[in-house]
Amino acid sequence: MEALVDLLRKKQWTICTCESFTGGLFAVTFTNIPGASDVFKGSIVAYVNESKTKLAGVSEKTLQDYGAISAETVEAMAKNTRIRFGCDICVAFSGNAGPRVLEGKQVGETYMCIALQDQVRVYHDQFHGDRSAVRFNAVDAAVLRIKEMIRDFGR
Repeated sequence: MEALVDLLRKKQWTICTCESFTGGLFAVTFTNIPGASDVFKGSIVAYVNESKTKLAGVSEKTLQDYGAISAETVEAMAKNTRIRFGCDICVAFSGNAGPRVLEGKQVGETYMCIALQDQVRVYHDQFHGDRSAVRFNAVDAAVLRIKEMIRDFGR
């Protein structure tokens, strides 16, 4: 995570998050790094569908048609939150950390979207373990993917 903070500082880019099943874990982990305030603009924890519509700008139609745990929902979360905070990068998470199947999605099934300016990447993962393990694995994967996307940007 420290390397990501340093990379963003060097690029003079800012980041924000929109988190559902991770419950703000990315934001907490990120802001534990000294100097994170140079690049971190804020976070929305949109844990329930009402928050996804009111705070993250996900349309009710998207939630009805695709569900909260979907590529379409997480992409809307990332794009809308990036614009709302006026930052360069937004990472958004939605998924099922367990302990039971939700919306037909297995425990550990997650979606992540990274919006870097006008570029968007959506990831669909299946993590294993308890609720904490699923959340930590998603955050770890996000850090690696954000760094990769920054390296690839503009190529």
